[in-house]
Amino acid sequence: MSDSSAATGAHVPGAADQHANTIGWVPPPPAGRAPEQVLTVPAVSTPGPHAPERNTDSNTTEQLMEQRRAEERAGLPRLPPVPGYDVLEFVGRGGMGLVYRAVHHRTGRTVALKLINPSGSEDPVTRERFDREVRALAAIKHPNIVPVYDAGEWHGFPYCAMEFAHGGTLSAHLDRVRSDPRAAVQLMAKVTRAVAAMHAAGVLHRDIKPLNVLLDANDEPMVADFGLARRVDDASDLTYSGQPVGTRLYMAPEQTLGRRNDYAPACDIWALGVTLYEVLTGQRPFTDDGVTEIYHRIRYNDPPPCAEFAPEVPPELEAIARQCLAKRPEDRYQSAAAIADDLENWLEGRAVSAPPVAAPAPPAQFVVAPEPVKPPRRSRVLLGAGVLLRVVAGIAAAGFLGAFRDRAKPAPKSLAERVAGGEKVKLTDEIGMPTGDWTTTDGHKVTMKPQHGYHWFTATGPGMAALADEQWELPVRVEADVAVMWNPDGRAQGGLYVGRRTWPDLAIKQDSLVWFGISPRLENGKELPHQFAGMTELYLWERDQGGSPKKLGNEVRAAWNTDGNINGLRFARVVIEMRADKLTGTIGGKPLEPITVKKLSAELSGIVQIRIPALPKYAFPAPLGTGVGVMCRYSDCAVVNLTISKLDP
Repeated sequence: MSDSSAATGAHVPGAADQHANTIGWVPPPPAGRAPEQVLTVPAVSTPGPHAPERNTDSNTTEQLMEQRRAEERAGLPRLPPVPGYDVLEFVGRGGMGLVYRAVHHRTGRTVALKLINPSGSEDPVTRERFDREVRALAAIKHPNIVPVYDAGEWHGFPYCAMEFAHGGTLSAHLDRVRSDPRAAVQLMAKVTRAVAAMHAAGVLHRDIKPLNVLLDANDEPMVADFGLARRVDDASDLTYSGQPVGTRLYMAPEQTLGRRNDYAPACDIWALGVTLYEVLTGQRPFTDDGVTEIYHRIRYNDPPPCAEFAPEVPPELEAIARQCLAKRPEDRYQSAAAIADDLENWLEGRAVSAPPVAAPAPPAQFVVAPEPVKPPRRSRVLLGAGVLLRVVAGIAAAGFLGAFRDRAKPAPKSLAERVAGGEKVKLTDEIGMPTGDWTTTDGHKVTMKPQHGYHWFTATGPGMAALADEQWELPVRVEADVAVMWNPDGRAQGGLYVGRRTWPDLAIKQDSLVWFGISPRLENGKELPHQFAGMTELYLWERDQGGSPKKLGNEVRAAWNTDGNINGLRFARVVIEMRADKLTGTIGGKPLEPITVKKLSAELSGIVQIRIPALPKYAFPAPLGTGVGVMCRYSDCAVVNLTISKLDP
């Protein structure tokens, strides 16, 4: 540790004010106002493509110091005077840090000096992430992982000193690197060996991309930026919010779902495949036309053949990239070291283990046939008659076979028949998009919009989306992962409904259903702790007018987010079991009180008697209908992997 760490000042609120004119620093928000929370997917910890690249300057240190003094005399923004360092220039800004080029006094070494962004200096999560990056880099010793030389604090702001990469980022040199295929493969082999060393140390990077690979003056690569890294055995995850973590264009299919348990070495292997593909072709395998579109392409589409962008790419190298990009984690390379082995096999002229990529079918070609030689007239007559007979026979045969096929082809099975046959039928996919037609009604309108990697149902009042209405063979199970956005007023609700039906024989048309869902909650009206509540409610409304729910049974609660972060979305597993005599369910794994058909009938009768006093007593002998769908009230609601399946009696 250098003497710079001894010059630490105590940090007090507003300590960044005195540095508000420092290059790269952001003044804090006005006193008494919390910083605005902006939901993005996801936050990344590296400078964007338009940020200044890391580079060198031919000027001497003395010239730069004189230039800085002149800037200060002119009132221009100054550089942070971190003790023990000569800070020469601002390099770039990341999600949680600012990077400067500096010279360490005692050693004379040029370093990349990274300071925490003052806008997040008082956020314990940001500070812990910064510390984690320093610890991760310090713990892994590898020639192709950027080394940390020093760490400390300056006026309460953590910093670390790392090797300065004179060549900048790999992303800035892709065209030059790919012009020499062997050099490009040698570079990528070193990167994969570095990732293998990380994994051996139990660290996942989760944001591998050309922008996070630095080059020294000799094009030696160094993997950098561990701001999103986590240990494999670390149950806590500071970055976890139910949203995908990483950079969209480099995310593995399972990574796009944002589930904590899906983050594994296979995600880094996918990102290595994207990076290799980009190094070989100059293009990424999946392009971004919007958050939802890129996630859909990553999950379901194959990358374009390398020949589409770079015909000179050897098929063995394309095979290596394709195996990294297998949709299922178990079909990819099982380690980063195995990728490096195959890259080195290709360099040495040995066979690679990756299966060859199937060649695409050649496009159909239009061929002009030569002009035929006309036979004599008599031959033409006989030939024409023969052709006519063959045409007539062909038409008759085609008609017979077509009719036979029409009779033999079975009618498509209904959803209810498929469920009764043991199939688990999907009504929404992995990003919440309905798999079939869906409807909504006046008074309960919903729309759909993409955000945060999913398709959301959204309603400004009580909204419903009907997804299926069939005569189910009970018992059946309805289940999905349901998310809502945080809303402190308590009205936001989202979930699944079952048993929807219309009562046309009443004096006034009534519809009813039972819904199971979640809603943000405050504890005793206080702001903390923030929770979500799971509940079951009976909903009955008149014509197309908005109705009001009646709670049935108990309410279950759990923390909104285990890390205390209330912003963003909250997923909960909703499971409903429909039987002939009752409904049972769980929300977030917690059981709700069973609801009997007898109780439902009594509740419906009571509501109708209150609303229509003149109506004679009306019995609801079979209160459960067949409708299944989504209900969201005053909120946005994502319903992912909604399925219906058969239950044992």
